[in-house]
Amino acid sequence: MKGRRFTMKFLYFVPVLLIALILSSCAFFKNKNEVEETGGVTDRSDPNAPKKIESKDIVSFKTRFELRMGVWDYGYTFHAEKQPDGSALLSRSLGDSGTKIAVGSEFLVSLQEIIDKYGLASRNGIDRVTAGLPNEPTYFSCKYESGESIVFYMNSDTESEWGKEIRDLFLPEFPVPESYAGAHITRFFLYHYRDGKANEYNYGFDIKRDGDKFTMEANFFLPEDPYERVEIVWDSEEDQEFIAGFFDQLARVYDENKIFWWQGFDKEDLENDSIMFTMEIQFEDDDRDYGEGWFRAQGDGVVPRGFEEATAGFDALVEDIANAYREKMQ
Repeated sequence: MKGRRFTMKFLYFVPVLLIALILSSCAFFKNKNEVEETGGVTDRSDPNAPKKIESKDIVSFKTRFELRMGVWDYGYTFHAEKQPDGSALLSRSLGDSGTKIAVGSEFLVSLQEIIDKYGLASRNGIDRVTAGLPNEPTYFSCKYESGESIVFYMNSDTESEWGKEIRDLFLPEFPVPESYAGAHITRFFLYHYRDGKANEYNYGFDIKRDGDKFTMEANFFLPEDPYERVEIVWDSEEDQEFIAGFFDQLARVYDENKIFWWQGFDKEDLENDSIMFTMEIQFEDDDRDYGEGWFRAQGDGVVPRGFEEATAGFDALVEDIANAYREKMQ
């Protein structure tokens, strides 16, 4: 009888013990996750990784990072592989998938200049991330002909200047998404100033399209009266043909210079007040609330790659407005 009682007690005790063990394990894993979610740090950094790289010959480059534009953060992934002839193939994926864009050898030279400019070799070996942060960590890998490499993995910096320059180097090599081609623009605002030039290069315009209806506001200087700013607002029926033609030419300048990839450009050089610009563009079917416009780029003393070529087109368009104004005044 005593044996049966012992057996019954033992059989009762075993499941209770198992339940207690299961609950304690759940508590352990729950606590572990809570630590990660509230800022737990994983650090696998290699303190012995070299902080200087002698080689300048990139053979493989991969990176993934996020940048802040307005109130939104955007992720970027770029991949460059050197080819036997010295050229490079670019893609926007870390693997071998995706569209490949062929570029000349000078692209990798420009990429190395950015790496040197920001001393990115000094981050080699860092592998330290904090769990629970809103942005994905930054990944960077650059391998060289010499066998040297720069690799780091760290918390995201959405204001990263080196990230902005790498973005501005890669993106113009890729085609603009069709939905953001010039034909889909509904508003184009530009303010442009260049010092050391006649006031005719100090101008601004804001052109809007609503279906077949166009409105243009502009201000500029005439060479024959360089100290008197002209301001116009044109939206009458007789103005529609001219504004529509202007809009088409503006879209052509935008497309040919891949201005879409200037999106998010925002730099200044306080010691250089010779040039500045602000640009805002809106597109069809853009129902997202981006405040002052979905596309925004601005520079004060610093301009995007290809800026001079694009503004040559804008200068010519403003001259067209000035000529139309002269005809109206006759």
